[in-house]
Amino acid sequence: SLTLYYWCLEITGQGHLSVIFGKVTPKEVINTGPYALVRHPVYVSYMLGWLGSLIAMQQEWRHNHAFFGLVRMVGMAVVVMGLIGLYREGADLEERQFMLNEDVVKGETVELGVRRKYESYKGVVGARWIPGII
Repeated sequence: SLTLYYWCLEITGQGHLSVIFGKVTPKEVINTGPYALVRHPVYVSYMLGWLGSLIAMQQEWRHNHAFFGLVRMVGMAVVVMGLIGLYREGADLEERQFMLNEDVVKGETVELGVRRKYESYKGVVGARWIPGII
């Protein structure tokens, strides 16, 4: 999870990742590094981190057989499913922002060249989350 996240930072440059649900006008299409494998590698890194936490909790529960450990694990699973849904919505918004032909941020529009590059990128990198699958 962290390796993928830092790889994304290395490719995009420090401070260039947008905030989820932030209104931004896309200026470029990044198609190298992890972005050559999936369209939303930062969200994938977040999901891997949460799933890793869930697996760690499950291991702890299996060894201790504590009821409250099971309750925590189920609660964490619900949270992880909610976060995955949230990340999906964020990815949908980001893709819509690339395709808009209107103001994304007041007074700014996505350049036609950027939109065309993103359309081409989507054709090459079809996977949003898992390379070659989804």
